Amino acid sequence: MSPPRRQLTLRQLMIAVGIVAALLGVGLEIKRRSDYALRRVDWHSSRALDERFKFLVGSLVGGFDWINIKGEFVSTRDRPVPTEEKNHWHLLMIEKYKRAAHFPWLPVATDGLEPE
Repeated sequence: MSPPRRQLTLRQLMIAVGIVAALLGVGLEIKRRSDYALRRVDWHSSRALDERFKFLVGSLVGGFDWINIKGEFVSTRDRPVPTEEKNHWHLLMIEKYKRAAHFPWLPVATDGLEPE
């Protein structure tokens, strides 16, 4: 004699579908937050490299001249030499967003103001 077979009611089925949908939604949100953090890592990496280049060229050469896309003469010789503060700030943001990408369910503090 086989045990009595339990039938799945419509109410139980709807509850199961709701639970699966909630779990999928949470998983997609975690993936979205992780992707956003990785995009921020890429952005801050490029900015840190740019700031490092400006610092090195500005401190070694004392500035540089070029002609921009509009055909205007641009000089950085009259500007102060960039400091390492902006580069350091971008490096801190890279570390913060790497952590956020690995642990997307944790809250992320605001970036604060970028140094001048």
